[in-house]
Amino acid sequence: MNALRGWIKRRVLARVAAHNDARRAQLGQQRGLSPAHWDASVADGRLVIGGCDTVSLARQFGTPLYVVDAARLRRDCQAFVGAFRARYPHVELGYSYKTNPLPGALRVLHEAGALAEVISHYELWLALDLGVAPRDIIFNGPAKTAEAIDLAVSRGVRLINVDGLDEVEAVAAAAQRHGVVQPVGVRVVTSVGWQAQFGLRLHNGEAREAFERIRAWPQLHPCALHVHLGTGIKDIPLYLQAIREMLEFARALQRDTGIAIRCFDFGGGFGVPTVQPLDAWDARLGLNGHPTRPVEVDKAPRIEQYAESICALVRQYYPEASLPTLAFEPGRAVSSSAQSLLLQVLAVKHGRDGITRVILNGGKNYT
Repeated sequence: MNALRGWIKRRVLARVAAHNDARRAQLGQQRGLSPAHWDASVADGRLVIGGCDTVSLARQFGTPLYVVDAARLRRDCQAFVGAFRARYPHVELGYSYKTNPLPGALRVLHEAGALAEVISHYELWLALDLGVAPRDIIFNGPAKTAEAIDLAVSRGVRLINVDGLDEVEAVAAAAQRHGVVQPVGVRVVTSVGWQAQFGLRLHNGEAREAFERIRAWPQLHPCALHVHLGTGIKDIPLYLQAIREMLEFARALQRDTGIAIRCFDFGGGFGVPTVQPLDAWDARLGLNGHPTRPVEVDKAPRIEQYAESICALVRQYYPEASLPTLAFEPGRAVSSSAQSLLLQVLAVKHGRDGITRVILNGGKNYT
């Protein structure tokens, strides 16, 4: 029985692999995605990024080595925010520090006009150390320490989005201690996207309670709603569902309490065309010596499509004269296509099962 099951499994995987190979041939991906997706090229068998020979870079700096194309990074940042600003007058982009905290890359992004979106004491310190003005820092995250909150409030960061009810009192105490009024928002959980350890739910009254608590403190200025739905999302209707729920909540909040939301922070998580999350089939294929699915680059919506849909929806709720600010916190959507990781092959192991395993100094891959 076990032998039969093994035979069936191999047959199924072989058919799936054959289907993937045929699709890969249709897409012209027999040798992987074209380096042109990253503005890279191949010369004399070597990958060239931003005019630099990557083999020479690896020899000079060692591996593992992140290589970031500054020109591509700057262009992608401007293209993202430009797509929204072409359709809406008040848009801010705060780059997600957790995506790539390399100071050199962050400097390029800030020079291009990006704010800093930070989620930890270290990231907050790093933004300040890089010379980012506090008014250009948004502080998020579910695990803010008392020391980090105190630093953020004392320096006067643009916005603190509270992630739990207990944070309201912590931010208020810091604001009272430093004699300031701190702008705050609430990270909310909608009916779609991440549901676990982040934010306060809209549907059960948690988010409303947070605003009631904030309103009780004269040291706090409630002015924002924040959401982050996940990562690698290539589904415009998913974003629109969450945003519609936030807009409806904001309308009811102002009607019932007088609190006006002047900033909607819609987070990030926008899927990158060249990045495809591995699923269970990919894992099975890899473990049995087959390549994973081909990457369907054209299936990812363009950022202009997101911008068109999101801006049109917000305009349905606000007249032109009182449009709120829209903030976004992209990570990969801005930096993924500008960065590469150079690794060294440490060993090639030819298994008795017919699978060749390539061991790298940054991980392991199957061929």
